[in-house]
Amino acid sequence: MQTNTGITRVPTNDERLDFILSDEALAFLAALHRQFHEKQAKLLKRRVKRQKELDKGKFPSFGDGALWAHEPDWQVAPCPDDLECRTVEITGPVDAKTIINALNCAPGADVFMADFEDSSSPSWSNMLNGQANLYQAVRHTLSYTDERGKSYRLNDNLATLIVRPRGLHLLEKHLLVDGEPIPASLFDFGLFFFHNAGELREKGSGPYFYLPKMESHKEARYWNNVFNFAQDYLNLPRGTIRATVLIETIMAAYEMEEILFELREHAAGLNAGRWDYIFSFIKRFRAHGEKVLPDRSQVTMDVDFMKAYCLRLVEVCHRRGAHAMGGMSAFIPNKDKPEITAQALAKVQKDKAREVSQGFDGTWVAHPGLIEVAKLEFVGGLAGKPHQKERLAMTDGNCGCQSKGKRKAMETLSASLISVETLPRAVSEEGVRNNISVALQYIANWLSGRGAVAINNLMEDAATAEISRAQLWQWLRHKADLTDGRRFTRALYKQFLQEELQALLSDARGEWPKFYEQARTVLDQVVLSKEFQEFLTLPAYEVLLQNEVENNAAEDSLSGVISTHKTEITMNEEKQSTQSIQPTEVQPEVSQNVATEGENLQAQPQSDAASFFGTVHAPTCCHSAASGEGETQTTAAPAQIISPAMELDAQWSVLDRWQGIERPFSAGDVIRLRPSINSDCALARHGAAKLWQLLNSPEHVIALGALNGSQAVQMVKAGLKAIYLSGWQVAADANQAGHTYPDQSLYPSNSAPMLVKRLNNAMTRLDQTLKLEGKGGEENYLPIVADAEAGFGGPLQAYELMKMMIEAGAAGVHFEDQLAAEKKCGHMGGKVLVPTAQFVRTLAAARLAADVLDVPTILVARTDALDATLLTSDIDPRDQAFITGERTPEGFFRVRGGMESVIARGLAYAPYADVLWFESSRPDLAEAKRFADAIHAQFPGKILAYNCSPSFNWQKHLDDATIAKFNSELGKMGYKFQFITLAGWHSVNLGMFKLASEYAEEGMPAYVRLQKEEFELAEVGYTAVKHQAEVGAGWFDNLLMSITSGASSTAALSGSTEEDQFHGKH
Repeated sequence: MQTNTGITRVPTNDERLDFILSDEALAFLAALHRQFHEKQAKLLKRRVKRQKELDKGKFPSFGDGALWAHEPDWQVAPCPDDLECRTVEITGPVDAKTIINALNCAPGADVFMADFEDSSSPSWSNMLNGQANLYQAVRHTLSYTDERGKSYRLNDNLATLIVRPRGLHLLEKHLLVDGEPIPASLFDFGLFFFHNAGELREKGSGPYFYLPKMESHKEARYWNNVFNFAQDYLNLPRGTIRATVLIETIMAAYEMEEILFELREHAAGLNAGRWDYIFSFIKRFRAHGEKVLPDRSQVTMDVDFMKAYCLRLVEVCHRRGAHAMGGMSAFIPNKDKPEITAQALAKVQKDKAREVSQGFDGTWVAHPGLIEVAKLEFVGGLAGKPHQKERLAMTDGNCGCQSKGKRKAMETLSASLISVETLPRAVSEEGVRNNISVALQYIANWLSGRGAVAINNLMEDAATAEISRAQLWQWLRHKADLTDGRRFTRALYKQFLQEELQALLSDARGEWPKFYEQARTVLDQVVLSKEFQEFLTLPAYEVLLQNEVENNAAEDSLSGVISTHKTEITMNEEKQSTQSIQPTEVQPEVSQNVATEGENLQAQPQSDAASFFGTVHAPTCCHSAASGEGETQTTAAPAQIISPAMELDAQWSVLDRWQGIERPFSAGDVIRLRPSINSDCALARHGAAKLWQLLNSPEHVIALGALNGSQAVQMVKAGLKAIYLSGWQVAADANQAGHTYPDQSLYPSNSAPMLVKRLNNAMTRLDQTLKLEGKGGEENYLPIVADAEAGFGGPLQAYELMKMMIEAGAAGVHFEDQLAAEKKCGHMGGKVLVPTAQFVRTLAAARLAADVLDVPTILVARTDALDATLLTSDIDPRDQAFITGERTPEGFFRVRGGMESVIARGLAYAPYADVLWFESSRPDLAEAKRFADAIHAQFPGKILAYNCSPSFNWQKHLDDATIAKFNSELGKMGYKFQFITLAGWHSVNLGMFKLASEYAEEGMPAYVRLQKEEFELAEVGYTAVKHQAEVGAGWFDNLLMSITSGASSTAALSGSTEEDQFHGKH
């Protein structure tokens, strides 16, 4: 038998469904995938690129009609007879009961739209059963009996069937072709078309589709090519397929005519998908605070931008001979509450009357109880006609010519499609809570397998849940004020979320608490994420897959796990990443689930992989390239869900700590690089958390540079909150080479980490000695911010240096954008900068090291661009504005320094660093404010650092009053970390020089004055006068006594001169 290899699928576990995934059907799906999946991926990348343009303010506009310049009067193909009258269309999911009831609504409802997308939860069972149900419905054999024994069967007269496949952004991960998930749109379309196109034609109808989430005419062209390929494959005439496009994105609203043109051989109309349209408006204009929408209840079809959208759709459709279909009213009747039903009917009647008056040819309803009221409005409004295509909603320039009047009208319309000036700005607590509650309830239902849910007497589907979560994100992003005067913050969101969740959990039974908790996790991920998640259903789908695994494993029907082909179509990613599953032979014997001695008891159980994925070698039929005899079946090796990567990715999205931070690598990269047994790094982890808390507190943090452990201990006792570790001081007197160097990265690269370790060891000894007095505690450990210079090389060297810093216990680490091989002190000449992009790689390497070690280290980015005059390369466009055109004998480019260059680099580094620092050449508050204002204009609240350098002659530049308030003024600007780099070195040198000079001249009186000062300072916490105790002699005496059970006679402090002369009053 001819075979077609490379198709891997999850078994149906129900032999009644096997016919849907027949060999021939799978061969067709494989052909579709191989022909179109790469084209679909390119279209999604195009969306990413367009979003970046929108973020920068390049708003959409109408085309110039160039597509049809050769055929200005084009029309869509004539409408099939059974799509001529579409006054009322009922929509719903693809379960058997809904399909039967909806199709039986004829003649009240003319059409039933069977929805695999927003009304369906895409579990494998739902998708396959939906296809099987439609297969039987097309053949009038579908029946259903509920748990009470009530039977449902199809009538003789049925509504016309239209099917909506899932959107281009979704994958069907239960079926792989050549190791990649098939696009869900091709899966849904392909199976329905393959099984039913011929049968529908024989019955006088055809394969009709609704196309969702379209954004451009190029996507319409893609679908047109898919239709032609499919029709050719089954030897059906082109034009057999008819498609109605849902105009439910703001981008598509500007390309309605182009979309119809690309699909003109297959086009049946356009539909005003209002709920997704509102969601799209929020999503696409997410970067623009002036486009923030009020409470969802305020965004009605009567607001200006929604009116303009409807009128444009009607005008385009009627001018080109297509049906203009109205949208969904979410109101539904309540059989137990007649007053609710009466209100719903009145609201639906008003909504449908509006649509008739605007020129629509038909409308949607979500419930059979609404058909009559909608039908009456349209039948009356259309005066017995099947449609009103002869009516144009707009009369100015309908000829399609580019007259001056037409251009003016189009400019006005273009602006009105995105105008929200007349909208109220009200965001209420009720609106916030309603969005949270609706989102939680819908997501929980979606995860349980239901895609259309009645909530608060409204029919909610994925579109309305998308609005809810998008508004929450938008309100947080743009700091919306509530009607009661409060600012909507992350804290307020979390408070409302917890309260709404508890209200839902109070009545939850069975598995519902789990679904609600999962819904909370998903909602947090999409609301608290720095970047807007393109679709709610993308992260939710991963949870749905995991639930399928757990449910099926519990039933012992399968124990493998779905490979999480994690695909994030986000606006800051331009690639679609999938993890391939390669089919392999499975051994006859099944592994045991019981761990034997020495095995990891927490390991995932292994089983026959055929219990989850089966690799199907489907016949190629006449359209496949491969040929051969016989049929072979193998199975695919089980792949595990990468739950640690998913968890880490969720943390990056949700935790406040990571808001505003970008990583050019994925969570999967981190988990892959992380060792099985990771370093503990407890000191670094504690320090990082403490430092982050300090930097986010109202007060700024001041610090001194420590040269040795003793200085660190004195800083703790004196009440400082943090310690700075300077590379200059390491070079001068604290490096592993044992030499004195200038600050030019001449010392061994492990020197700074070793000094970090030394400081932490000294603070540890301090804590041990104080603990004997009952004074031990975390406050004895100050967080250390350490100098990594320019990284001592490239990104690999930066990674290793960061790793050593963290393992030594650093809480924060800073890197500077100089060339490591030519590194200079920030206040020297001859500094050579690296390109901006190169330094971003250094920051990425440092961040990756911290992530691999699982420590939230504070990453500080320093730029030396203020006074640097040289640059290694002109490769980065961001640097080219500052290049003078001159070259040096070494080949460097000469550059202009100054604040413009500093700000440009600061803005470029901001997404990758936690703290920004520009190295200044003098103490200048105006200069500091200029930098702070420029950074905060684009990155509000970004933490800044300032070097109060000993290289400045402070009194030469500032008067005493300004010096006194210098720290506080910097703090107000956002410079939360302020430090004196070389404080340790200068204090050591000054103190020793002063003592040595006086001692040389006076002898012992000079030292006695120092000792007297020590005794006086003991009153305010100075203890080093008791130097034996200071270095831990008492702690080691305790250690000795513990070892000897208290019998030692060699304790060091007992009988010492310190005990005799320094303990007590002096």
